[in-house]
Amino acid sequence: MAENERKVTYTGVMTTATALASALLLLQSQKAAAAPGGTINIPPELLELLIAMAADVSDIDVVRLPEILEALKALAINVRGWPENADFISSFRSDLLVVNVAVQMEDLEVPDGFVLTVKADPANPVAPAVIRVASSQADAQNANSSYPLVANEFRDWPIKNARQLWVSASAVPAAVICSTVRRQ
Repeated sequence: MAENERKVTYTGVMTTATALASALLLLQSQKAAAAPGGTINIPPELLELLIAMAADVSDIDVVRLPEILEALKALAINVRGWPENADFISSFRSDLLVVNVAVQMEDLEVPDGFVLTVKADPANPVAPAVIRVASSQADAQNANSSYPLVANEFRDWPIKNARQLWVSASAVPAAVICSTVRRQ
């Protein structure tokens, strides 16, 4: 009995692997028509293949089969890759003219999947100038709760908008340069 269960499980696994490999080959063969918005619809052949695969596995929850099939129909696959390529670069420079007074960054939206690069200007005084980066005005003015950058050093921040950051400097004049990609 245990050997039969093992054979059934092995057959189910192999059938699933074969069906998935067939589905990938079908998608790669460009038989799936691209729909607007960079997604593809599941062709009827692939849906039939998935139904046949599900019917072959003995331990499938038959009660939930209609729910599973509806979810498969609604499935869309992103064929453009993530993150999508960006079209342009946006940058700005913030000058820091008063010692230890935090300045909020300009409004610069960062597309999903990309980062904001914050760089201490190479022309900043080498010593003792330290740029402090933080998410609040108070933290940017505190050496113990901010991220330090020295001249020509940079860091990438996975944030949605440059306005989420504040910067201050321990010596002036100093500047930071923020850069990210943008889509048209």
